[in-house]
Amino acid sequence: MPLRVTKTDADDRELGLRAVRERSWQQAITHLGNALVSDPDDVEAMNGLALARNALGDGKTARSILARAKDIAPDFAETYRNLARLLADEGRSLEAADSACRAVELDPANREAVELLEGIRTQLRAVKPVGKKKGKKRRQTTGPTQADIDSRLSHISSALRKSAALVQADSRSSASGPTISLCMIARNEEQFLGDSLKSVEGIVDEIVVVDTGSTDRTPEIAKSHGAVVHRFDWSDNYSDARNVSLEHAKGDWILVLDADERLDESSRNEILKAVRNPSADAYALTFRNYLAADSDARLFVHRACRLYRNRPEYRYTGRVHERVDVQILNSGGRLANLDALIHHYGYRPEMMDERRKHERYINLLQADLKDNPDDPYCLYNLGMIYSSNGEYENAVTYFNRAAELVVPRHEFAAATFSRLAQALCKTGRVQQALTALDLAEQKGIRHPELHYCRGNALLILGRYEEAIPEFQSAMREGQGGIWLGDPGVFGHKAEYGIARAFAGLGDYGRAIEHCRKVILANPDDAQAHELLGAAYFNMGDSSSAEKHLQRSLQLGASSQAAVMHLAETYQARGRYQEARARYQELLESGSETPELRFKLGICMQALGELEPAEKNYLRAIELREDCPQAHAGLGLLYSQQDRVAEALDRFARAVEIDPAFSDAHFGAGDLLYSKGRYAEAADVYQAGLSRNPQNAQGFLGLGNCYFRMSAYEAAVIAYRQALAIRPGYREAESNLSLAQQAVIQQKAA
Repeated sequence: MPLRVTKTDADDRELGLRAVRERSWQQAITHLGNALVSDPDDVEAMNGLALARNALGDGKTARSILARAKDIAPDFAETYRNLARLLADEGRSLEAADSACRAVELDPANREAVELLEGIRTQLRAVKPVGKKKGKKRRQTTGPTQADIDSRLSHISSALRKSAALVQADSRSSASGPTISLCMIARNEEQFLGDSLKSVEGIVDEIVVVDTGSTDRTPEIAKSHGAVVHRFDWSDNYSDARNVSLEHAKGDWILVLDADERLDESSRNEILKAVRNPSADAYALTFRNYLAADSDARLFVHRACRLYRNRPEYRYTGRVHERVDVQILNSGGRLANLDALIHHYGYRPEMMDERRKHERYINLLQADLKDNPDDPYCLYNLGMIYSSNGEYENAVTYFNRAAELVVPRHEFAAATFSRLAQALCKTGRVQQALTALDLAEQKGIRHPELHYCRGNALLILGRYEEAIPEFQSAMREGQGGIWLGDPGVFGHKAEYGIARAFAGLGDYGRAIEHCRKVILANPDDAQAHELLGAAYFNMGDSSSAEKHLQRSLQLGASSQAAVMHLAETYQARGRYQEARARYQELLESGSETPELRFKLGICMQALGELEPAEKNYLRAIELREDCPQAHAGLGLLYSQQDRVAEALDRFARAVEIDPAFSDAHFGAGDLLYSKGRYAEAADVYQAGLSRNPQNAQGFLGLGNCYFRMSAYEAAVIAYRQALAIRPGYREAESNLSLAQQAVIQQKAA
């Protein structure tokens, strides 16, 4: 699963060609210039650079670039078309005609080239020929003669006639056109094979299927689509099977698909154009690998060489994760990217038996590694398999070895370091993960996913403020280039990382803002709904919290935290029956904690189930004796049962464990007040308010004590403080009025 790792070669090329299409000429010159430093023979980049140079008035340099492109790829029609246009604009009609004719001869179906040639013919007909001077036998050489013009016009007419004839006929099946062989290896693929073969109908001239031992209808389905099926006994080597398919192929070009892949409809013409007018010997196609059946948000993108000339030296190597591009490049062939798309569904859970496939791949890769101990690609793939299988220690071992060997030009270089960092985090070595990401930067390896991984590592360490700019860098860098890999790391996944960071900082408003962006991009993101629900809960919006927490569970969130948050939301809204059911669900799943037992006790107490409530509080204390909430819960329960001494002991123990636990003070104060022990209650309320001075109910209780003790002025002060904290507090308003009247009466007396 390779990733694009730098913006210095292939990315500069893609960005430059995009800039040409958008007529951003200076950007095109910068990017394509960089791309040609890495690959001086890239004729497509040369053509784009020439167009940009010419658009900015440097026609001489543009022609020079195109002349070199002609030398490198003499059969690349686009070069002749662009050169013809430049020459025509300069009034050099004869040379323009020669280049335009050659462009049409090479690509007779190209309407742009045909229209250009027709325009040059009109231009040429308007050219005034140079005649003979009187008394001179030699002609002037400062302009075209009539014979020159007639010769070009004749050539143009011939080229246009041939083009029209070829367009009317089926140019693909014409004897002069290149042919394509689809090569495929398959075993027990009856469920998917038909759709794969349908996706290439009409663009391939033959289908070669090598069956490696099917026991279903795979061979019959292949034959029904016109395939020639060859049986091959499986040898634990994917390259062997691939190479057998190549030996049977008769076409000029090879297109490779697997049964669980589909060629995108819009890419059919790109394939045909590439083989009719080649700029390279092989092409890497773009793959969209879908990880879930019901969501395009879970995917990753990679490129692989799947279209190449049928040459005997072009053969696959590697027992698994086999590659043909190695032999193509070693043989002097040129590899280019093609704007063609293949959809791959084989990574969806319902379409693969992960465990069996992993074990088989590990054995094959280990055999390859024995032959080539320092092959970074093999080491990387072993790390990937162990990582996806949850064997992170093994993954770290192989990723570490691969990281020592990779260089920026390796497509999988960034993936090596990002997966190494993820595996290290999984094994609790977060600081080592950050060190690995630093090493990638020192090596000159760049990719948005590296910022994303750094952000996640910082989240684990609780360094939230540092994590946010890393996620922002991932998004900024990702949106500024063309990258392979998981697009989510510079999209909705990075937004989710920012939301987690703000939640960690206690800024729930901004956490909500970023969670909403995640859900806008991926409405079925269970984690985002869970975090959004938790953020709403902390903001006091129980209704919104319940909505999103329920949605997260509907989407399959397995997080116990989501269930806990939903239960807490029910509890906060007084829906104790539903809250208890969720708490018990967690308890039955084996996640018993003091907090869970304490909260279950609260719900049972609220439902009048006092004996089970007491048992849960006591169980919480048994699990953790220094749990102040459980002791305070028992205090409230014993207060309700009029077990005064026991209740006060529990409140005292809660305060002893945590002197700042003001709820225990207020619970004890309420109990003492109810027993007429007003002075003691006032002291306890004051102790609680010293810890929590924003508790309006505490000031109300204190005011009531003062009122009962006839300290009416003190009561007035306490009630006013309660109202300052909670305006509109009706009981405080009513009692304040009574206290003020009592003050007046006291003074009058």
